[in-house]
Amino acid sequence: MEAKMKAKDEGNDLDDATFINGLTGCSPSNWMASSITPASQLAHLCHHMEAIDQKKKFFVDKWERKDGHGGGISCVLQDGAVFEKAGVNISVISSELTEAALHQMRERLHSLKTDKRLKFDVVGISSVNHPVRTLIKRYSYDRRG
Repeated sequence: MEAKMKAKDEGNDLDDATFINGLTGCSPSNWMASSITPASQLAHLCHHMEAIDQKKKFFVDKWERKDGHGGGISCVLQDGAVFEKAGVNISVISSELTEAALHQMRERLHSLKTDKRLKFDVVGISSVNHPVRTLIKRYSYDRRG
């Protein structure tokens, strides 16, 4: 089920309850991204960035991979007073290692002796922010694990 939320200036307020329930359709304690950062903390960060900008609100999009092996939350604010464009994103992906990846790992890890497929999970949070003023540097961060 895909859920999208419009920005406040388009009619919807991005309060914590709406952010969590409208975005995920479930409690953040059992949604896949909660292991990275609770949805309430993502909403908190977005609220503070909106307070800095004072002109625009974040557009929030909860997405899922078509294969069912992951998804995330993307939050974007654009054409603001302070931020030309700002994004805060969380993603969680899971799958199985390909045969080529297993072969490459076995070359480095000789103790890896398995004939069955191995699952992996990748989680990440990132943010890229471009200020309106060109003399202020853009900043970004990401954390993957």
